[in-house]
Amino acid sequence: MSSLPKLAVVSLAIIAIGALQFVMPAFSNNPNTALNASTKVLAPDSSLSNLPVKDFHSAQSGTLYFINEQVIQDETVQQHSLSPVLKTKVDIKVTGIVARTKLTQTFRNAGTEWVSALYVFPLPENAAVDHLLMTIGDRKIEGVITEKDEAKKRYLQAKAEGKKVSLIAQQRPNIFSNRIANIGPGETIEVSIEYQQRIPFEQQQYSLRFPLTITPRYQPKGTTEASQIQPNFSQNHSPETNNIELQVHLQAGFSVQNISSEFHPIKINPLPDGSQHIQLVKNSQANQDFVLNWQPELGAAPQSAHFTQLVNGDKYGLIMLLPPHKKQHSQLSQNREVIFVLDTSGSMEGDSIQQAKQALLLAIDELKPKDRFNIIEFNNYAQHIWKSPKPADLNNKQQAKHFVNSLSANGGTEMQSALQLAFAQPKGQLSTGLRQIIFITDGSVANEASLMTLINKKLGDSRLFTVGIGSAPNSYFMTEAAKMGRGTFTYIGSVEQVQQKMLGLLSKLQHPAVTDIELQLNDYPLQSDPQLEFYPNIISDLYKGEPLVLSYKISGSNLADNFSNVNIKAQFQQKPWGSPLVINGETRQSGLNVLWARQKIGQLTRDKRRAGHAVNSSDAEQQTYKHLITETALAHHMVSQYTSLVAVDVTPTRPLALPVKEQKLLNPMPKGALYRSASIQGQLPQTSTTAQLRITIGLILMGLALCMHLLTRKIILSQN
Repeated sequence: MSSLPKLAVVSLAIIAIGALQFVMPAFSNNPNTALNASTKVLAPDSSLSNLPVKDFHSAQSGTLYFINEQVIQDETVQQHSLSPVLKTKVDIKVTGIVARTKLTQTFRNAGTEWVSALYVFPLPENAAVDHLLMTIGDRKIEGVITEKDEAKKRYLQAKAEGKKVSLIAQQRPNIFSNRIANIGPGETIEVSIEYQQRIPFEQQQYSLRFPLTITPRYQPKGTTEASQIQPNFSQNHSPETNNIELQVHLQAGFSVQNISSEFHPIKINPLPDGSQHIQLVKNSQANQDFVLNWQPELGAAPQSAHFTQLVNGDKYGLIMLLPPHKKQHSQLSQNREVIFVLDTSGSMEGDSIQQAKQALLLAIDELKPKDRFNIIEFNNYAQHIWKSPKPADLNNKQQAKHFVNSLSANGGTEMQSALQLAFAQPKGQLSTGLRQIIFITDGSVANEASLMTLINKKLGDSRLFTVGIGSAPNSYFMTEAAKMGRGTFTYIGSVEQVQQKMLGLLSKLQHPAVTDIELQLNDYPLQSDPQLEFYPNIISDLYKGEPLVLSYKISGSNLADNFSNVNIKAQFQQKPWGSPLVINGETRQSGLNVLWARQKIGQLTRDKRRAGHAVNSSDAEQQTYKHLITETALAHHMVSQYTSLVAVDVTPTRPLALPVKEQKLLNPMPKGALYRSASIQGQLPQTSTTAQLRITIGLILMGLALCMHLLTRKIILSQN
């Protein structure tokens, strides 16, 4: 063979080897590749492995992290790997307006060493976690509630003694973690969490939401209030199919219709007793919150509902009722000044920014000529289109639409500057009516507490309405912010929902609200009775079709007998307004004491936060609130910011001479989110495209073309 063909062959070989070296990391370094292989087929131990990952700061779906700590040159270095997720099972039982959920996830330690792990999972923001069961091998370990510091001491002691132990703690009201110690090689770990929540009822529809993922949280500079669990996404993570089973047993207590899942395919099986069995279709993607809706059949929509339970001599109850509205009230509209706040930070990139812009454009179209409005957009900083609100005439609407269409998502999520700018807007010509602030965001921030303190200080007589955008918005922050802002939270999970959800919100806001609500029993405020505790004790404004929901506890029998004679006193169109509230007969319901305790802890937390930023704040007052929260959680066996569930196996299983690896796990990105990281340089964009494969094929074809050129040239030269 002559030198030219040899050169061609060598060139082709070098290019092919280089191309393979270039493309192989895209396959071998993708955590989802190994994860999906393990979730689809329960392979033998030899094919399962604890896959190394770049980082552990991620908390999207229920996950198990493995961390191996080593001391190198007097510094502790952590090596991370993920445990193959074998199975996730969600069982939800809905009885009346209360849901009891059992979340079970099964993991396996596929390594050859003893490990300890951290299990992180999101839950609804109103979930009351009260049960933990750990099954490791043939051992079942029940969790008990105790103060957080004491629970941590028990965990560390049991871990050091080689015992299997589990510790479940609240990171945020909607993010929990579970630490598991001393998992043996090849052992299977099953974690079962149980919680209760109330099913919201709005616009004649019940809606149950189960979170399957979490949007990454942005940590503003200079803030220290974030929890230890902070999402930090790997460049290679994209939504993938998870091995998840989810089923709902719906026992509404009345005939239902229009059962639907907003984002996932389901199967519905009516049962002979009138209940419904709903099942998530297999191989569904777990990268977006599961939302199930149902409606009462025509004529069955409740004007009121009253559920009760007796626990240790006390009566717990839950009242849901629709305050009456006169027909002419629905024809009225109020003078409004609307401030739209739009999040254009990097976390909104992808589907979220498209949903948000479409929602805002629709809101602008719905403004009436007598309305006044302004728009604020924010990322690293906040800016408004005008210095003060302007009339909603055709020219100003067109200018606002052009401004919205020009926006794109990038930068940080500095919500504080945006809220400050919204609260500081001049009143303009607004003399009567309410100022309504509509905040459109995914809420992906870690400094929720300071933001809610700002809302409490600066809100004044404005009302704050939050609109959650994206596949997994921070519903805790947005629900809590809306409560403090005397408004409501609306969740929009896809572009297809923008028109329906926004029109519903905007229609509600255009009509008069019932404000300054007070409940009275025999002409005395309910708050004044020492035998009664109800939450929320400060009731938000009510709009047409919105239910008033109260969770209460009665310690005496006299009040319980007369509790149905309740009147509502309020303001409507700046005038006193009142009406009796007719409460139907009682229905027995379990778990109401836990729901009441969750409501009480939420209110105590708000009161503690408010008191902490008061001028005369004291450590003694803060300790009093902490004691009340702890006391309530312990009495009702609940996880809170000051209590934890701990489960300790009494028998040591790990030989103390063997070392233990501390391990953690990484999660996929939520649907529609685009990966963005300034720390990764010199690489191609890591998206769902086949860019690397196409470039590789291109390089190989270029090599083949070079060979053909050299060989053809050699043949031509030889013929001449």
